[in-house]
Amino acid sequence: MARQRSGSVVVGYADGSSESALAWAADEAASTGLRLTLLHALAGEARHRSSHGDRVPGPSIDHVELRAEQNAVSEVADVAERVRGAYPQLDVTTTFVHEHAGRSLVEVSHEAALLVVGAGPAGQTSSGGVLEHVLARAECTLVVVPAAEVPGTDDPTSGSPPQDGLVVVGVEDVEQSQDAIGYGSARADRRGGSVTVIDLTASSLDDLCRAGRAADVVVIEAFGRRRSARHHLRATVDALVQRAGRPVVVVRG
Repeated sequence: MARQRSGSVVVGYADGSSESALAWAADEAASTGLRLTLLHALAGEARHRSSHGDRVPGPSIDHVELRAEQNAVSEVADVAERVRGAYPQLDVTTTFVHEHAGRSLVEVSHEAALLVVGAGPAGQTSSGGVLEHVLARAECTLVVVPAAEVPGTDDPTSGSPPQDGLVVVGVEDVEQSQDAIGYGSARADRRGGSVTVIDLTASSLDDLCRAGRAADVVVIEAFGRRRSARHHLRATVDALVQRAGRPVVVVRG
């Protein structure tokens, strides 16, 4: 069973392309009573840090880069303030790092309750290889939020519009997927919804994608960290993001 965590909901915030992920993370944090942390990777790399991780002033710092970082800090602070205005009861914090966002998200995943990252309509994250890095290494539950809603919703063959509170859980082994089913049940209970469990040994990934189009979220469970398991997980997440267009929750078994 996955260890229950009381940490914060951490969302990787790059820029305006991360708005869908931020909105989902803020709503989830508010509904669970957890803190929301916006994690932003600044442009500066490790060569600009001291051995203690502090910013090192001096001629090695490009002034254009420094101004860009100052602008980014200001922008993220404004975004955090906007979220506080929308959710006055929510504890919102910001974290700025001078390293790859994926590595930083993995580091905080040891204590975080939930990690949230954004993905474009074709499955690309807003921050390059962040999704692939975090999928392979995160220690807590990960949520991948598409930047757009369900593709082709105007097409009558694309499926029903999302139903409030419906959680679809895809499992390959019901006995081994109790963490994923438990997450889905808890979310549905909080929102007055329902849970549909799809056994992928009797159904296909296509079936899961079709069912997922009508859901608030699709939940799957990740097992193992071997290369084959990582490739299988990435292919499944990519398919759900592209073809279901709903947030995908990856519960680490």
